[in-house]
Amino acid sequence: MRKAFTILAIILLPACLPLALDGSTTAPAQRWLVSVGANRGSADRTPLRYAVTDAENFAKLLEGMGGVDSTNCVLLRDPSMREFVNSLESLRAALASTRTQSAGRAEVVFYYSGHADENGILLGDERFSYQSLRQWLNDLHSDLEIAILDACASGAITRLKGGQHQQAFLIDSSVEAKGYAFLTSSSENEAAQESDRLKGSFFTHYLVSGLRGAADSTGDGKVTLNEAYQFAYNETLVRTAKTQGGTQHPAYDMKLVGTGDVVITDVRKTSAGLVLAEDLYGRLFIRNSLQQLVVELQKAAGREIQLGLEPGDYTIDLQQKDALWTGVITLAENERLLLTMGAFRPANREATQRRGAPREEVEPEAQESILLRAHSVGFGFGFPVDEGFSTDVDRRDNDDTTHTKLKNVSFYVSYENRLQPEIALTFTTFIHVVDADIVTEDDDHDDTLSSEINTVMPAFFGAKFFPVPPTLKTTFQPYLTAGFGPVFVIHSKENNPNGDRWDETDVTTEFGGMVGAGLDLRFSRVVFLNVNAGYQVSTDFRNPIGGKKNLNDTYFFAGIGFQFGKTLLTRE
Repeated sequence: MRKAFTILAIILLPACLPLALDGSTTAPAQRWLVSVGANRGSADRTPLRYAVTDAENFAKLLEGMGGVDSTNCVLLRDPSMREFVNSLESLRAALASTRTQSAGRAEVVFYYSGHADENGILLGDERFSYQSLRQWLNDLHSDLEIAILDACASGAITRLKGGQHQQAFLIDSSVEAKGYAFLTSSSENEAAQESDRLKGSFFTHYLVSGLRGAADSTGDGKVTLNEAYQFAYNETLVRTAKTQGGTQHPAYDMKLVGTGDVVITDVRKTSAGLVLAEDLYGRLFIRNSLQQLVVELQKAAGREIQLGLEPGDYTIDLQQKDALWTGVITLAENERLLLTMGAFRPANREATQRRGAPREEVEPEAQESILLRAHSVGFGFGFPVDEGFSTDVDRRDNDDTTHTKLKNVSFYVSYENRLQPEIALTFTTFIHVVDADIVTEDDDHDDTLSSEINTVMPAFFGAKFFPVPPTLKTTFQPYLTAGFGPVFVIHSKENNPNGDRWDETDVTTEFGGMVGAGLDLRFSRVVFLNVNAGYQVSTDFRNPIGGKKNLNDTYFFAGIGFQFGKTLLTRE
């Protein structure tokens, strides 16, 4: 069964409800987290793909921005029922010990992503009932318990207290709140989905995006539980409206005495941050260096939004009604980077669109994909244009006539790192093999025969420039290239004067360079053909090769390449 229902359940036990992340409590506060991901259900259920990933992402978020110390975080990946129950009991014991030793505030967050049915969450063939989960939360006696369940058919948990379809809840701001709230992203009879595009469930993805700062409606740098849920509610409702599983309608079961709200994440606590400028508007998709979608939000013009991110490289796509923009940024440690429209450039949009979809709703996956930070390796062969594969050379030197027959063949192995869509760094090793048979006619002596096997190996470091920024859909990608580096020459000579054979071999190092032009013929994301021609030069060889004193010649090459790495956008 695919991911069906997402439940955000919050129990606010009787206590004064200060904002722990605000530092408004006089005693130190501690927050515990149990994050569980279970892709495997019973044998008759289809395994999920992203439940463990959801749990990992949520744990990472709360450790970085949610006040959870790493020693207070328990992450369970596909646990057995025994491992699961033991972890719950260990947390209860640790919390009881802490409460005995300290009067500070204690908060517990429980997150589960996996299979469930109308009676409880499923770990393999075993079930942990919703009633048991409620009881465990109630027995903790902490100041605050937050339970987030992203699971199949778990909307039934709200029926224990009569949950129903409602708009996102609101809590008046005050000093304290008591009671509980169970929140669910869909009713018990609705289907929700996990998404291949998001690499996770819809609700968890938008909940995490909101907690990173997208849900901060007040602009104070803090995201409350209220703000995060409303953001996830609205985004899930809109983004599932046209999916096969149908629209998800959040519901809740809530009983609160007094009022207040709880800060879940503090954007200002992150080691790096991105500030979306007032002039930005449209739908933003922010991907990390692995091209994982970490934040997605609809940005309105007129106010700044702070996002908490980790240091690193990010690609950002901005989708507006009539335009698609893209940009690349790097966040350094302790940096708060202001992102304005000046950081973007136009991106190509595909001329067609999906049937029935308005133009503004075409997703980035349907757009052209600009190459970025791609790595490729190539292999091929060629020959010098002036001499071809085979050349006969006659030369008269005083009374001697020399007949030289050259056989030329060249190979190359290349590596390319695409730093920008138009620019790539390259390293190419050429292997020029020259086989020379030399017959010398001497008026005073018998003819002599010698053979030379020469290997010339330039190792050029260089760059490629693509005049037209290529995309994954561009079949023909012309480029200019240049490079320089050492040239290794291995000279082996085999002599047969008067029937006596003897050999001599030496290795020398010269210096050289090249300029050229070529064309990549791209037929898929990974494989492409390459043809190029260029002029190579070098300092003079110590021993001429078949009469040639240096590398200077025009060469032609053809080969195959394989590309790996990342793109600004991906196409379905």
